[in-house]
Amino acid sequence: GVDVCELPVDGRGVIRAAALPALLQEGAALVSVMAANNETGVIQPVDEIVRLAQTAGVPVHVDATQMAGRLPVDFAALGARFVSASAHKLHGPKGVGVLLVKKGAPFAPLLPGSQERRRRGGTENLPGIAGFAVAARLARVYLASGDEMARQAAMRDALEAGLGEALPGLRVFGAGVPRLPNTSCLAFGALDAEIVLMRLEKAGICASSGSACSAGSTDPSHVLLAMGVPEAEARAAVRFSLGRDTTPRDIATVIDTLRSSLSPLLADALAA
Repeated sequence: GVDVCELPVDGRGVIRAAALPALLQEGAALVSVMAANNETGVIQPVDEIVRLAQTAGVPVHVDATQMAGRLPVDFAALGARFVSASAHKLHGPKGVGVLLVKKGAPFAPLLPGSQERRRRGGTENLPGIAGFAVAARLARVYLASGDEMARQAAMRDALEAGLGEALPGLRVFGAGVPRLPNTSCLAFGALDAEIVLMRLEKAGICASSGSACSAGSTDPSHVLLAMGVPEAEARAAVRFSLGRDTTPRDIATVIDTLRSSLSPLLADALAA
């Protein structure tokens, strides 16, 4: 086993990089950091974290799963020794990912074998690899102009603004700091997320209470709790994810659906 030390975050969900040097002095073997959070979309200070770790001679792994395909990820510029990503986050096939390893970085595979340059043993998933490659090429085209990401960011902002006008007590987690253009994590007061999700599901709208990794869990989001969010609000959190197929009409439908279905519930809650 290994000891894992977690860096604290501020109330907006940004990692407090200033706390890293003290942990590095305790003999850290690896620093692993998300490029962007999978629940709030908050973009993390990866450059600063990599710089601090490099100064201490500690290798860095960057989990770029949420960022890849949504914002540019430059492996060379990051300076990290390891970067990972998943195909399905950029419209590729499920069940296939990539681990980029900087030349000369220490690496011991979990699955030994001669395949994939001895990085991972076992028969290669050729359809998955090919699908990932196509998805990555298409994502690069979308990212080149920046138009698609700007479009998604505008719709995300319209969603949050529209819900804020329509419903009292809306809280957007991670507001005020750089976020991914496609992610919105919010709560309608302390109204339980399951109530919101049921109303959305009846209207044919998909959302989630937290990350896909924690789907089905009844525990409040550990991400939001780390941000200092009260447990009742953390249980109320709902995450909306936008994509290339999302339209302004979809955003209007979500706002109208939640306005009509949640207004009476929120009014009762405020009157109680």
